[in-house]
Amino acid sequence: MVEGIQVLESIGSGASGVVYKGLFEKADVAIKIVPASIGLDKSMLREVMLSSQLRHPNVVHTRLVRGAILTADFIAEVFSGTLGSKQAPAPARSSEDMGKQAPPSAHSSDDTGKLMLSSASEMCAGGSLADALKRGLFQKKEGSRGTPVLAQKMLLRTMAEICRGMHYLHSYSVVHGDLKPANVLLTQSRADRRGFTAKVADFGLARMLPDGQSRMESGATVYMSPEAFNGLHSKASDVWSFSVLLWEAMTGQRPYANQRPEQVMMGVICQNLRPVWPDAEWPELSALGARCLAYEPRDRPVFAVLEVELLAMEQKLMERSREEWARSVSNGAMRVAPPGEDGNALSDATSSAALHGPAPLQPAAAEAGAEAVVETEAL
Repeated sequence: MVEGIQVLESIGSGASGVVYKGLFEKADVAIKIVPASIGLDKSMLREVMLSSQLRHPNVVHTRLVRGAILTADFIAEVFSGTLGSKQAPAPARSSEDMGKQAPPSAHSSDDTGKLMLSSASEMCAGGSLADALKRGLFQKKEGSRGTPVLAQKMLLRTMAEICRGMHYLHSYSVVHGDLKPANVLLTQSRADRRGFTAKVADFGLARMLPDGQSRMESGATVYMSPEAFNGLHSKASDVWSFSVLLWEAMTGQRPYANQRPEQVMMGVICQNLRPVWPDAEWPELSALGARCLAYEPRDRPVFAVLEVELLAMEQKLMERSREEWARSVSNGAMRVAPPGEDGNALSDATSSAALHGPAPLQPAAAEAGAEAVVETEAL
């Protein structure tokens, strides 16, 4: 499972498995060990195996995917935090620490004979979008020099990147199945004034969990569409999940924070439970998000359309910034360069130079620059 991989240390664990930091072919990677159902259908297996062949700037690159049947010794090694200890000089966390977060069935002999998947993906040093939202990434901070418009431009560009990555996955008939802030990673970037680029991660793996393991356990319930609760995952289901993610980014709040998972499930399916959009603060983006929550999957827009609309909104905000700059110059303000031409680097989400360059992202309809993948029939 980990041959050729240098496992350095454990960096997290939860209901779906364990994540290690490691090295593969001299590159930093995140190594994920997850259990999967033996009764996989071909479409699910295809998605996971195809993941190592997909290349896109807004999709986390999976360098390696492997599968194996579990043995008792391997289970103990994974969840004791000693996986790969013979290959790596750096120690993992203690078995006591790992035991606190390991899946409930991690030490059960009943797991032997089941399928385990491991993947080695690029390491994204910026953490997850979920962590960034907790820090108020898109919220105007009191006493900061930034403006609400700057935060809005940052949000629009980040959401457009997510749409671009999802559009690429859908173009290869890959359904994510678990799109949420925790599965959007941020990699550091000097080419963008935000200081990061958003990348979609963990696509395909969510639908391969054992039948007895509910997504309610991992907090994903709030992002699930009505049909997803009935086991029907589609591209339109991913659009629903994106909309809830968008609402969370806009408001800085946890969706359905005061409701239990079963209440959310029943409300979404039967009672038309939906997030309340901030129409007064941002009517155009709220209307876009509401369209993505159409009850019928066929009535939801596709990611290619969403990307174009988000980029158009960003362009309008940039034009507004330039108009404000022109007025400030005419009033004798100190600023001598229009937005995007002062060369300032982005230091954080509230920097006064945030999102004033580079030029807005362009729609990814053709993805001409993306590396081609081999034909899926070969899988």
